[in-house]
Amino acid sequence: MFQTASKKTKARFCDNCGTEIAAGDRYCSYCGQSLAITALTGGNVGAGLLLEDNIISALNFINKLKAEKEDVYWEVLDSGHGDHKVWPQSQFLLYALFTKLGLHDQNYLASAARIICNNDLTVWAVDRLIRAGERFCILLGDTEDFYLKDCRLGSVLPHSDENALLLLYRLLTNEKTDADNLFGNLEEMWDDEVNMLGMDAADRSKEKPQYAVYKTSLFGIAAKAIGNSKWASIVQSRLRQLQTGSGPCSGGWKTEMLPRGTLDGAENIETTALSIIALLP
Repeated sequence: MFQTASKKTKARFCDNCGTEIAAGDRYCSYCGQSLAITALTGGNVGAGLLLEDNIISALNFINKLKAEKEDVYWEVLDSGHGDHKVWPQSQFLLYALFTKLGLHDQNYLASAARIICNNDLTVWAVDRLIRAGERFCILLGDTEDFYLKDCRLGSVLPHSDENALLLLYRLLTNEKTDADNLFGNLEEMWDDEVNMLGMDAADRSKEKPQYAVYKTSLFGIAAKAIGNSKWASIVQSRLRQLQTGSGPCSGGWKTEMLPRGTLDGAENIETTALSIIALLP
C-alpha cells in the first residue's frame, strides 16, 4: 500500500533498478547490481510533503493494477474488460507520475526506476502511431522526444488533450504568448453544465458522444503550469467529486461522462494518473 510521505534526510538507491540500498550494503538486494549506487540528499527529495487523501486513495488503486510480472500494470482492474492489457504508454505515464511524486517522497523514485527496468518504453503505443514515451514525456520536461514539437507556432489543434500538452511544450521552450493562446482556447471549451472541459471533435464524433475525464485533468495540469490558480482549483475540486469512492476500483477515475452527467467507462491508469498529477501541489 502507498503511504503518505515521510521525512528522510539521506538514502541510497541502486542506479540499475531504483531499489533502496540498506546502510552498509555494497550491492542491491533486488537486482544484485554492485557499485551502481547513488546517494540522494538535500533539495526537495524526501521533503516530507503530505499528500491529500484523494491522492493516497488513487495510488492504492494503481497498486491493485499490478500484473503478475513485477512493476507492470494492467490498464484496468477487471480481467474481463477489453482494456485489461498492458499499455506501454501507460507504463511510461506511471514512470512520469512516480518521478513527480519522488520530489515529495524519494521512495517513489524507486518505483519509477523499477518501471524503467521492467518495461520496454521504446515500443509503439497501443492506439497511436508514436512511441510509448513520446506523448507524456513532456510532463517530465522532455522537449526533444515530444511528438508535437514540430507544430507551427500559433497552431491550435482539434483535440483539447493535444492543446494542453502542446501548451506545456510552449512553456518549456519559452513561447509564453503561444502558451497563453492555447490556454485561452482550452478555457473557452469549459462546459458549465457538466463542470468539465467540453467535448472536442474526437469526443463528438463517437457513436456515443462523451466527455473525456482525462482531458479535464490535462486542463488542470496546464492551468498549474501556466500559473492560473483559479482554474487549477476549479479542476481539482471537480476531480475530487468525480473520483470513485467505493467498490474494487475505489480511488480511480472513470474515463468518461455522458451528456446527462452519468460517469461511464472503467477506472484506468491514464485517467487516474493524470488526475493525480492535476491534484499534486
